[in-house]
Amino acid sequence: MRRDLNGSWTGGLFGWRDPTAIRKVLDGTLGRVADTGVRGWVKLNYKTTEPLILLGQLPVESYEYVFLIRMSGPHALFVGEEAGAAEALIQRAGLGVGIFQPRVHIEKLVTNLAEKPDDRFLMGAVFARIEGFGNSLRTISLWGADVADAEMFHRIRHNLAPYRVELRDVATGTQLLSISSRGEVVFIYDGPRALDAVDQTLKTLSKDGYVEWP
Repeated sequence: MRRDLNGSWTGGLFGWRDPTAIRKVLDGTLGRVADTGVRGWVKLNYKTTEPLILLGQLPVESYEYVFLIRMSGPHALFVGEEAGAAEALIQRAGLGVGIFQPRVHIEKLVTNLAEKPDDRFLMGAVFARIEGFGNSLRTISLWGADVADAEMFHRIRHNLAPYRVELRDVATGTQLLSISSRGEVVFIYDGPRALDAVDQTLKTLSKDGYVEWP
C-alpha cells in the first residue's frame, strides 16, 4: 500500500442526523489524524488486525489504511485508497447509525452541460443506463476530452439515463472528480491543489442545486 497520497481516492458524501457522531473520526479514537496542508481536509491513518475489505491478499499481522476527510457541518466527504474502504470503516466504527447520503441530480447536470456550454466544467465521461432496448443493451460508458462536443452523444441522448459523470476543468482539461447520483465520489490526488479543486467543485454543485441533502 502506498504511503504518499498520490493516486485515486474513492468514497462518498455522507451526512449524520447526529452531527457529533462523525467527530469520533477526528478525535483520535480511530487512529492518527494529521493535517493535509489544505484547509478543511484531514488525513486519517487507521491500523487494524482485521482487514476492512478482502482483496485476496495473504494474511498479515496488521493492516493500515489511509483516508482523506473533508468535514462540513453534519456532512463529510470520506474517501479511501480502495473501493469500499470508507464505507467499511464507517460501519466498523459504529458510525452507520443515522447516516444518509445526498441525492445528486446527475441527469439534470448532464442535460444542462450538454445543452449549454459551461465556463467551468466539461464532461470527460458519462455513465448511463440505456432505455428502450430491454436486456439487450443495458448500460453505456462514454469517455473523451469533452463528451458533449461529440455528435454521437447528442444522437443517443434521448436513450440515456445518466447516473455518473466525470467533470473536467474547462481551462486545463484536467479531471476534477467523478460523482454518481448516490453521492459516490472518485478523484485523483496529484498534489494539494486537487483537494481544493474537489472542494470548489462540490460547493459549486451544491450551490447550483445538483446536490440535495435530505
